[in-house]
Amino acid sequence: MTQRTFGFAYNKYVNGDDEDLPGLIAYALYKRAKVAYLQAYKENNGKEATDREIHNWSLDHSTPEKIELFRLQALRSVERYRQQEVKKAEPEIRKAIEAKHLGSIHAKVSSLTVAKAF
Repeated sequence: MTQRTFGFAYNKYVNGDDEDLPGLIAYALYKRAKVAYLQAYKENNGKEATDREIHNWSLDHSTPEKIELFRLQALRSVERYRQQEVKKAEPEIRKAIEAKHLGSIHAKVSSLTVAKAF
């Protein structure tokens, strides 16, 4: 039996380091799809996929086109998450901005209403 190599897909999905968040998420999406494939294969065929079938599936899902699709999915997920976090933080941000502006307005009004000596 040939020695299995692991991580070839990881190196295709993740560009260089662990700072490639879209790549890391794309790789997780790839792994999720692989698990779904293996479960469906067993359910449909009544047996586990062979190493060769798994390898062929992995090669098919490591093409530049599939990687780009998973990366786009990852970027959409990151954007949705970012929007949710901004929406959650928005009330606090508004309060801070309003408090700062109200303080500035009060200071300005106070400086205009104080009697000044000529």
